[in-house]
Amino acid sequence: MKVLPFTLLSLAAQSAPLPRHPLNRTSSNFLNTPFDSDNSTYFGDLRAAVSLDYEAASSDSVTVVPYWRIRPASNQNPNTWTTAIVTDFDGNILDSTTEFLSGTCGIVTFDPAGNNDVHIYPTPFIQTGGNAGLHFSLFNTSQDDVLDTPHYDDARCDEQQTIDLAQFVTGMETTDDELHGTKDMEVIASSSEVAAMVAMFEKQSDYSPTLMAFMEDATRSVMAFDTSVPADWALDGIKESLTISGSPGEYVSFQVGLVNPTGDAVTVSDVSFTNSSNVVPAFNCFSMGGKVSGRSVEP
Repeated sequence: MKVLPFTLLSLAAQSAPLPRHPLNRTSSNFLNTPFDSDNSTYFGDLRAAVSLDYEAASSDSVTVVPYWRIRPASNQNPNTWTTAIVTDFDGNILDSTTEFLSGTCGIVTFDPAGNNDVHIYPTPFIQTGGNAGLHFSLFNTSQDDVLDTPHYDDARCDEQQTIDLAQFVTGMETTDDELHGTKDMEVIASSSEVAAMVAMFEKQSDYSPTLMAFMEDATRSVMAFDTSVPADWALDGIKESLTISGSPGEYVSFQVGLVNPTGDAVTVSDVSFTNSSNVVPAFNCFSMGGKVSGRSVEP
């Protein structure tokens, strides 16, 4: 995924907000923990934290739906994902069955074996080879499946009976490894939420903006998704202003993500900004070839 300071996303219209679990970082090294005898199958870098009440923990079977909101890699087809792994707090694998699994949510039934605290891993992976021959594949997914065209089918996640089963999920946990950990901007909106966001955007006249603008500071990298957007954008709305601070003479950067709600071809020919504080001498847009609005700035 390429990180861009200025990103244009094109979406075709695709209906109600779904659970948005908090994303928490943990120093637990579950990313690098194998769970098979060959030490080649790993839990992955994201998991759902589940806290069961006494009645649920004492039962033989519990069904839980985590809304992990993850975007599959470009060569992964989420419709072929078949198996999530369920463990107790200490990493011991529990008997489970995955009824449904998509990038938005998963329906997982398991025997809690008396455990109140449980973890569910949506994307366990297999690592083979080494050095230049290192290869990763999703657990229980064939290479042929991985190369299929993604469909991002998550309609079951919109059903109320599915939403109700998210009650025991307390949050999503990701490794604090900067390279592998899930970032806030990688928590994506479902197709129904994208459709609702697009439906709210109405062009008022021929001179109205045709793109939806979302401003972010430099700590929240805007990434180019294919058919979705960050959950924060879809659920919190357009962000056409931003407050950032810097020291005198400091070069301060920020980002503008543009979403094309119509799907029509759009060309960005010019970019300008309103400086409400009158303390910024000039703006420089990297994605427009360094074009400057305001007083000239040395490259």
